[in-house]
Amino acid sequence: MQPRLFSAFFTILCMLSPGASTRAGGPAAAKQAYFSIRIYQLKNAQQEERVDKFLKEAFIPALHRQASPG
Repeated sequence: MQPRLFSAFFTILCMLSPGASTRAGGPAAAKQAYFSIRIYQLKNAQQEERVDKFLKEAFIPALHRQASPG
């Protein structure tokens, strides 16, 4: 994946992560969500491999666990 394309993909992925940046509180707060948009640029293939491994082995499985009922 090219660095610019990866940066955009990672930013979108962070925005879509459920509850990643939501504010806890009462019923009114449950209707609001706050997102942090960050753009990461990778300098070399080694950094890209490390981030790709993290996404596959940790981040995406954690999102699945958070989204699953029960």
